[in-house]
Amino acid sequence: MIRQLMEKWDGGIQGFLTLPYTICEKRKGFYLHSLQELEEIENDLPISVQYGENVCFSVPETFERLGCAALKQALESEDMVVMDELGKLEHQAFGFQQAVEKVLDSENLTLCAIKKADAPFLHRLCSRTDIVLFDLDAESTDKIYAEIGKEMDRVRKRG
Repeated sequence: MIRQLMEKWDGGIQGFLTLPYTICEKRKGFYLHSLQELEEIENDLPISVQYGENVCFSVPETFERLGCAALKQALESEDMVVMDELGKLEHQAFGFQQAVEKVLDSENLTLCAIKKADAPFLHRLCSRTDIVLFDLDAESTDKIYAEIGKEMDRVRKRG
């Protein structure tokens, strides 16, 4: 849904996407893709390495370097910020967690996917009173898409 909303937006977009990578046609983890060019930091770095069906370990250095740089640059703009997605892998990336919260404290329109998981960082985000949360498992996807689309149109008109 976030990618569809990104296509609907006619302004600038910054932030990051979390994407899977495969080796020999098997998913072996995820990597972070910055939506903007960053100086001196390579893009598309791994944030997790998967071994076994449901076992993986995180690479907090990617969040701390690439993730923080992408969010810092996003804050220096008036563009919409996308964070797709936040989950348990960030549990030891404390600088990145602070950068996420700075984005949420900013005036930037922000779209963020938050994985349902038992983690203090995610609980802290979901307990904020200044954001609107939608549960894709409990609500109609079409209804959520329409509501977010209306808010994007309102922000666009506001200038």
